[in-house]
Amino acid sequence: MAEPSPKRFCGLRPRVILLGDSLTQQSFAPNGWGAALADAYQRRCDVLNRGYSGYNSRWVLQLLRSGGGFPGDSADAATRVVTLLLGANDAVLEGEKSQYVPLEEYKSNLRDIVSIIRERCPLAKILIICPPPVCEWQRLEFQKERFGDQATGKPERTNENTGRYAAAALEVAAQLSLPSVNLWKLMQEVPFDWSEFLCDGLHFTEKGNTFVGKAVLREISASLPNVAVVPCKHTGAYGNSGSSSEIAIDCPFWDDLDLENPLKSLGA
Repeated sequence: MAEPSPKRFCGLRPRVILLGDSLTQQSFAPNGWGAALADAYQRRCDVLNRGYSGYNSRWVLQLLRSGGGFPGDSADAATRVVTLLLGANDAVLEGEKSQYVPLEEYKSNLRDIVSIIRERCPLAKILIICPPPVCEWQRLEFQKERFGDQATGKPERTNENTGRYAAAALEVAAQLSLPSVNLWKLMQEVPFDWSEFLCDGLHFTEKGNTFVGKAVLREISASLPNVAVVPCKHTGAYGNSGSSSEIAIDCPFWDDLDLENPLKSLGA
């Protein structure tokens, strides 16, 4: 377990950046997995959502190459963690939509994206998250609800094909010595109907978001302990003096203040 957090004076906080597609863009919804990370890093890091709905790895790479996405680190604001969740749109069946990206290009794009992250954020720990499974019958139901008589009756994604992209993401993570979370596998191993994790066969329900948040935080604790936060053993909270991390907190917790002279505790 990490030692109690070192105190630091008020200033710019380090960053955690969540990079991906709609599965990341929507992660700040109530009970979203990104919100779970923001909760875990409260008072320690600003968690930035850089999810781009509908984007594939090719477009995210082009965005980063153009200088977009997120700024590089500065002396005042370093990035500690970057999560990378792409592949759900790359895995659209070939010929169905323009989002499709061939498997080998997807792997190359991930490697190039990681290279840019490392250049912009040299201190950051990178966690690759594999795309989740696809529930094909839910996709067909969603298609009918959205398009009515114009629905094709054919899924634009399949779980089997998305599994290939999940395996490719794992391969890239291993090649680059990066930790990973295999959502495609983990979600299908639960002892209940895993379709409960998805609202339209693709995007997460509240239950799915909770699962993803726990899986990501668990992997950070296991593989990246120096940037993990240990919650208070008494309350389970991440934002009190019982929590701990190697990442310093932004100003002392209230119960660590000199109550007779708070300014002294704040360095004033």
